[in-house]
Amino acid sequence: MTRGHVLSILLVACGGQTGGGVTIGKPAGVVASSDLHVGDAIVYRFTGSFTREPVTVREEVRALDDKRVTIEVHATRGHEERRWTQIGPAGNDARWNNAVDEIKDLPNPDDATLARLWEWVVFPAEGTPVKGESAPCDQKLGTATLGCTCERATIGAVQTEQARCPFAWQRGPAKWTKNGAVIWQSEVVDLVVRGPS
Repeated sequence: MTRGHVLSILLVACGGQTGGGVTIGKPAGVVASSDLHVGDAIVYRFTGSFTREPVTVREEVRALDDKRVTIEVHATRGHEERRWTQIGPAGNDARWNNAVDEIKDLPNPDDATLARLWEWVVFPAEGTPVKGESAPCDQKLGTATLGCTCERATIGAVQTEQARCPFAWQRGPAKWTKNGAVIWQSEVVDLVVRGPS
């Protein structure tokens, strides 16, 4: 039996669609799509005082059916790199929660393996989020502006903001600050949307 586990690591992305393999920097208007397609890819950049060098993460949809999505992940930090394939539920909430059932052909019984693979982009904030609030917000991504929901909270001395956007990857830009300094931030640097075959 395959079990789903969630690792809350605040992976972020935001994007849109124009069929045919468009990247976000092109002038074509990008509109939101709620569906993933084989070949869709997104690239995030993580920066802030939590990391000695920026981390770039590229995710690409390699296989998809009604229930499961297979995503190939390639992370780089300076000259270091990691590659793995994760398989999980296909729904949008699963992308928001980074729910993963399997890492390649390795069952994921407790999230420890997943946590090690993603450790370059995890900021270890301690405590329970408080003062949570959400409000509509516009997020610019390439040539598109998406109407998203920005969720804000405080974890100890850390202020967090994460955008949840109406597209298949769900996660929009995010920023964590402490005493006004950026300690963890993510941005989308590329998006490829293939559209239905």
